[in-house]
Amino acid sequence: MRLLYSRVFLAIASLSLCLLITQSPASSKSPASISQPELVRTADSQNTNSPNLAEQGKILYAAGQFAEAAEKLQQAAQDYQRQGNALRQAMTLSNLALVYQRLGLFSEANQAINDSLNLLERDRSQISPRETGNRLQILAQTIEIQGSLQFEQGQSESALDTWQKAEAVYRKMNNSSGIIQSQINQAQSLQVLGFYRRALILLTELNQQLQSQPDSLAKVMNLRSLGEALQFTGDLEKSRQVLQTGLELSERLQFPEEVSAALLSLGNTASIQQDIQGASRFYQQAIEIAPSPLIKVQARINQFSLLVNANQPPDGQILPVIVTELDDLPISQTGIYASIHFAQTLMKLENEEYPQASPHIIAQLLAQAVQQSRSLGDRRAESYALGTLGGLYEQTQQWSNAKDLTEQALHLADVEKASDIAYRWHWQMGRLLKQQGDRVGAVAAYDAAIDELQFLRNDLVAVNREVQFSFRDSVEPVYRQSVELLLQSQATVNNPTSEQKSEKINEQILDKARRRIEALQLAELDDFFRESCLDTTTVLLDKVVDQDNPTTAVFYPIILPDQLQVIVKVPGQPLNHYTVSQSQAEVEDVLINCGRALRNPIRSQK
Repeated sequence: MRLLYSRVFLAIASLSLCLLITQSPASSKSPASISQPELVRTADSQNTNSPNLAEQGKILYAAGQFAEAAEKLQQAAQDYQRQGNALRQAMTLSNLALVYQRLGLFSEANQAINDSLNLLERDRSQISPRETGNRLQILAQTIEIQGSLQFEQGQSESALDTWQKAEAVYRKMNNSSGIIQSQINQAQSLQVLGFYRRALILLTELNQQLQSQPDSLAKVMNLRSLGEALQFTGDLEKSRQVLQTGLELSERLQFPEEVSAALLSLGNTASIQQDIQGASRFYQQAIEIAPSPLIKVQARINQFSLLVNANQPPDGQILPVIVTELDDLPISQTGIYASIHFAQTLMKLENEEYPQASPHIIAQLLAQAVQQSRSLGDRRAESYALGTLGGLYEQTQQWSNAKDLTEQALHLADVEKASDIAYRWHWQMGRLLKQQGDRVGAVAAYDAAIDELQFLRNDLVAVNREVQFSFRDSVEPVYRQSVELLLQSQATVNNPTSEQKSEKINEQILDKARRRIEALQLAELDDFFRESCLDTTTVLLDKVVDQDNPTTAVFYPIILPDQLQVIVKVPGQPLNHYTVSQSQAEVEDVLINCGRALRNPIRSQK
C-alpha cells in the first residue's frame, strides 16, 4: 500500500527560528536562542554586572519560559523607549515578536514587528553614520522575523517577498551569511508554494557555495532543505544521502533541534520508499531526542500514520498521548496541519478496536483546527480543516452536515484560488450529491474536480502538500469514479421519442469517458516522472482508425471497484460499450465479445 505523507512534516517544520533571531549562526550551539546584535551594546550593561532585562529575556527564551521572556522583553522595550534608544527598542520588539510567535500570539507578534519596522524607518534620518551598520543589521533581521511570522500564518507568498527584501538589505551590508540564510528561507517558501524545481536549483547552488565554507548552522539547514526538495522531485536515494549528511553534520556541531528535524525528514523519505522499519526507526529517534514539542508530536503522528497505512496495528495507548501533546502546542499553522493529519489517520481506524478514535474525538480535533486557523486568518488551513470535517460527516452518513461543511471549504479554496485544495472538495461534493441521488449535480462536481486537476498538471506532486498525498488514493479515484458515474448515467439518457438523438447523446458520454481515461493515463505519467509530460499532442483516434487503419480497433478497459467497463472503437462504427463484473471468467468473456465486435459490431451489451 502506497504510503501517504504530509507536506507539513517535510518543509514547514524545518523552518527553524534560529535563522530569524538576532544572532550570528556561529554564536550559539542552540538553534533557538535570542541574542542581541553583535555590534550593539546596551546602555545599562555599562553600569551593572547583573544581566539587563533584554539579557534576562534571552535566557528565559532559551529555557523555554516564553511567557516570562515576554514580560522581560516588554519591560526592556519600555526602558529603551524612555531612554530614547530607538535601535535598542526596535531590536527588543523584534525579539518580543519571536516570543509571541512561540506562544501562538500572532496578533501581538505582528504588532510588535510592525512597531519595530516603523521605529527603524522613522528614526532613519536621526541615526549617525557610525550607527548605520547597526541599523541595517537590525533591519535585516527584523525583516526576516516578519517573514517567519507570515510563513507560519500561511502567507507563504508574502513571506517569500519579505525574505527577498531581507536578502537585499544583507547585500547592501555585504553580509554573505545573511544572504545565504535569506535564500534558504526563500527556498522553504518556494517548496510550500509548489515550486519544487526552483527551490531545488536555488538550494543546489547554495550547497555548492557552502562546500568551501566552515561547517555552520546555515550549512546544516541547507542540506536538510536540499534533501527535502530532492524528496519532492522524486530523487529519493539522493534525498536520503543528503539528509544523512546533514544529520551527521548537525550531530557533530551539536544542534539538537536540527538533529531531530533531520531525523523527521529522513523518516518521511523512508516512508515514501516503503521502508517501513527504517522510517519507524527514524521517527522513534526524533521522538526520543527532539527538544521541540512540535517536532516530537509531528514524529509521533507520522509514525502512527505509517503503521496504520501499512496495516500494522499501532498501540492504541499512544492516541491520548498525541491528543495531549497537540493540546499543549501553541497555535501555529504547523500545529493545525498536524492535527488534521492525525484526524485523517484516525478516520481510517475501526472504532471497535480503537475507541479513542471515535467520531466525536475526531470532530473535536478538527473543530479546534478550524478555530485556530480562523484565529491566524489562514483561510487555506481553515479550508482543509472544514473539508476534512465534512469528510468525517460523510463517513458517518450525516449527509446534510457533510454537504454544508464541504461547501464552506470549497468557498474558501475558491477565494484563495487554491486548485490543489478545491479539486478535493469538488470530488467530495460529487460523492455527496451522488449519494443523495443528484446524478446531474454529481457529474458537474466531478467535472469541476477534473478541471482543477488538469490545471494542476505541472504540480500534481504538490497536491495535498500540507496534509497527505498519494496519487493512487488522492488523484486516480477522482478520474475512475467520474468515468463510472458517466457510464452509469449514459444508460439513463435515452429519449424514447428520438432514437437518433439518444444514440448521439450516448456517443458523447462514451467519448467523454474515454477521453477522461486518457487524461488519467497522462496524469499517471506526470506523477511517475514528477513533472508534466509537456510534449503531448491530442490525436483523434476515430480519424486514425477510420481512415488510416481500417482493420484496427482501439480498446479502452476501465477497471472499477466491482466491475470492468470496456469502450471499443471499431472502424466505421460508433463507440461500443461493455460492462461486466470482475470475475476472471467474465473478463475473459467480455474480451471474447469485444473480439467478435470487430467482425460483427454490437451497439451495446450490458
